Amino acid sequence: MCAFVAARSAAEHALLASVCAGIQTAGTVAVFMLAGASTAWDTANEVAAGNVNIYVLTSLAVFGTVLLGCALEGALLLVLFGAAHLVEDELTDRAQANVKALWDSVPTEAWVLPRSALDESGAGAAADAPGSASAYSDDSDAEGEAELLGVDVSTARLRRAEEVLVGELLLVRAGQQVPLDATVVRGTAMVSVAHLTGEELPIQAAAGDEVAAGAQNLDGVLVLQAVRPSEDSMPARIARLTDKAQRRAPRLQTLIQRFGDVYSKAVLGATALFITAAPLVLGVPLVGADAGSGAIYRAFGFLTAAAPCALFMAPLVYVVALGRCARNGVLVHNARTLEALADAKTFLMDKTGTLTTGQLVCIGVERLEDALARERSAGAVAGVDADMLLKRELFQPSTSAERRALAVAEAFEHAASHPIARAVVHCHASAQAASRRSGTRLPRVQLGSFKQVHGRGVEGTAVLVGEGEPSEEISVVLGSLDHVAAKCVNADNAAGIRRLAAQVDSTHVTIAMRASVGGSSSSGGQQDVAGTDVIEDVTMMYFADTVRASSREAVSKLKEAAWGGESCDVAMVTGDRRENAVAVGATVGIPESHVHAGLLPEDKLARVEEARAKGVCVMVGDGINDAPALAAADVGIAVSHTPSEASAAAADIVLLRSDASVLPNLVQLSSRMKAILKQNLVLAAVSIAGAALPALSGFVPLWGAVLMHEGATLMVAINSLRLLPRSSFAMIKAEAKQWLVANKLAIGAILSLASLMFTAVLGWEAVGTAAIASASVSLVSGLLAGGLHTLTGPDHLAALMPLSVGVGRAQSFLLGALWGLGHDTGQIIFGCAFILLRSHMHFDLAMLSQYGTLAVAATLVIIGATGLWERMSGGHHHDHDHDDEIEVGDKKGWRKLFAVYSTGVLHGLQPDALVVIMPAFAMPTLNAICFLGAFLLGTIFAMGTYTAFIAKSVDIVAKTNGQRGVDRIAYLSSSISLVVG
Repeated sequence: MCAFVAARSAAEHALLASVCAGIQTAGTVAVFMLAGASTAWDTANEVAAGNVNIYVLTSLAVFGTVLLGCALEGALLLVLFGAAHLVEDELTDRAQANVKALWDSVPTEAWVLPRSALDESGAGAAADAPGSASAYSDDSDAEGEAELLGVDVSTARLRRAEEVLVGELLLVRAGQQVPLDATVVRGTAMVSVAHLTGEELPIQAAAGDEVAAGAQNLDGVLVLQAVRPSEDSMPARIARLTDKAQRRAPRLQTLIQRFGDVYSKAVLGATALFITAAPLVLGVPLVGADAGSGAIYRAFGFLTAAAPCALFMAPLVYVVALGRCARNGVLVHNARTLEALADAKTFLMDKTGTLTTGQLVCIGVERLEDALARERSAGAVAGVDADMLLKRELFQPSTSAERRALAVAEAFEHAASHPIARAVVHCHASAQAASRRSGTRLPRVQLGSFKQVHGRGVEGTAVLVGEGEPSEEISVVLGSLDHVAAKCVNADNAAGIRRLAAQVDSTHVTIAMRASVGGSSSSGGQQDVAGTDVIEDVTMMYFADTVRASSREAVSKLKEAAWGGESCDVAMVTGDRRENAVAVGATVGIPESHVHAGLLPEDKLARVEEARAKGVCVMVGDGINDAPALAAADVGIAVSHTPSEASAAAADIVLLRSDASVLPNLVQLSSRMKAILKQNLVLAAVSIAGAALPALSGFVPLWGAVLMHEGATLMVAINSLRLLPRSSFAMIKAEAKQWLVANKLAIGAILSLASLMFTAVLGWEAVGTAAIASASVSLVSGLLAGGLHTLTGPDHLAALMPLSVGVGRAQSFLLGALWGLGHDTGQIIFGCAFILLRSHMHFDLAMLSQYGTLAVAATLVIIGATGLWERMSGGHHHDHDHDDEIEVGDKKGWRKLFAVYSTGVLHGLQPDALVVIMPAFAMPTLNAICFLGAFLLGTIFAMGTYTAFIAKSVDIVAKTNGQRGVDRIAYLSSSISLVVG
């Protein structure tokens, strides 16, 4: 339409002007019918509801242009308005793609096992030897591992995940996803939960562990028991929470909406006022047809440019930020919280589970007399060694006494499951591995009697078997300090343990082990009790939770706050003893003056209130005792593995990743979100003022005001997307590149047609009216001939069908267009050869017909045989990601492209194809160029579109029938091509 408008304005001859005017009028009417109908419907709904918004303002402007006789500008306004909102909707969908990805990450089907599928003997084997079906066994397939677990996989049935009930058993093989939140019943495997946390490092899932829906089983076989229905799975809850947060408008967005309603009505009133006052005060005529005159024309330009579209688009950055948080395992209950986080002045952080892992490790083994010796040298009760607390490293025994004590403790704690027992077993395993490397051995311990004293410890007898030493029977008491002190025979030992108990806390647990040996032999450190023949040896074992590797870096980044330009205070609030808290603080970089230890929940609440008086306070914790402080803080952040825990319910933000490094990244994202929001508001305000005032003054035409207005709206939307990670931009870039590949021929055809039109206009005076009109007819005829020629004859369908199987729509379009280009090349070569040789040779029409049949046959045979060969050799298996598409930089890819082009050329070298383009050889030069150029573009675009439609059909078959359906289509299409050839 634009080309014909330019042609009309440049034309001086009545014929061309009338023709272009007719086409222009038809195009304008089509725009009003297609784009104006939906806008009018939206406007009617808004007016009926009493709303004055952008739809109402735009419709009034369009209606005004029609009244003024500027319908073309009104049509342009509709096109730009519709196109801009289409792009804005696409950008908004892109911003919410992270939340949609959470829904899509969960499989819709599940393999369900009946209870009878579990072999009880297999259960026992699995329990006794959890590693028997090891996830690291490379030589066992899924069925073999399932048999080791005692599972009859033949009884598994595929059902929809939403139909699975809580308590039913699920089978998940290697490479599959967990369909519902479930607890592992049997098996061990490495699973990836990157869809929830963004953390690529897999975790080990064993019996008793809960696995979230959507987790990817990387190896091994798992039998799980569903613990929640499909609609309550963790991804579903996260997506619901995030969607709710995105719908909950922050203060600024609410303010913009309220302001927008008043502003729209003010713009409407200002427009009416200008129409009334401009002729009286400024002397501007009421009616005019250009930007320089006419109060009504200027007013409608102002009405369009002043619409607050860009202002309403500014809060899109909230949606982008919340979606990105959800994708990285951060749940934000509302955007107001995220906005407040950018202004944080103080961070109060709990210790256990936040700065530390909350998992105990053995950090030291020490004989009681060595601890008492430290006490005597220090002149006071020493308690736990300060260096030991500061380092918090996994203990490695260096003396025979330490190895002996660790071996005995492991023997008694091996079957237990509490945190101290796991720490002892872990330390023993590490020491055993180190002893093998060094050539030493830990003593072997054979248990005798065993008695558990609930809540206090264990007692029993054991036999020590050392290398080259006689066996030794001992009685053992292992447990809390008070329990061991009560069992001590030696009064000095009991008193020493009680003094030490006063200096340690329950967070870095200390236990004691009393080993009593019958007989008169003694060794260093053993004390012979007077009046008895019992030798008593007491050993202390120290435990502490380890500091997270990322805590120090996270605290440092929070203190520097480089993204905001101002430093933040970071303090620790914990119920732990001060000695332990100071040690952790020194490790992570929190000074002693900022460590607040021994706090009760109400004390933490008071610290939060005190910090809020200085500015925005952020509280980070993980326990139920942190819930009051989390609720009172300006921003409460809970470190929680599930959003249903009490601390998570009281918090504003939930971190699903047990990684402190998420926190500074979250604050930085909040700061960037706030900066982009300010940029959006400034851009919106400047664009409104920069377009509305010139339009009101008459310096900018109506279409220019529309272009500036919609362009600013799109710029605001694109600016909001800068919060997306680079991977998202890479994906957008890839999609845009794929779209350009699929549509560049169509774009080229449109641009070529426009160029031909302008060339015809500029050469009008030299060529003449009749020649231009004739060339235009040839141009349209060439387009029709090229497009319709593609759809005729079964040979084209037989040739294009194999090219469209197993590839994406974009690549199938490219292959079809390339084949069409080759086809046209063959036609033109054959036509030129025919014209050059027709006066020198006698052509037998029967011979030409046989030659044409041979060319078509050869083409179809080559294509069909190639397709069958690719299928039989396993090439081009279809997959929805189309990872096997042709790489142009690859030699194999170039060979395939050349083969497609060559078969197209061969197919075009036939008399039937020559008949279609033969009229061009009898036309004048300009007509022939127009006809052949349009024929070439029409054929290429039609062939590509034809092939893309076939590929779309194949894709639908693939989604419903899988790879087997695609293979059948491939074999059938290649066979048809071969048989027809």
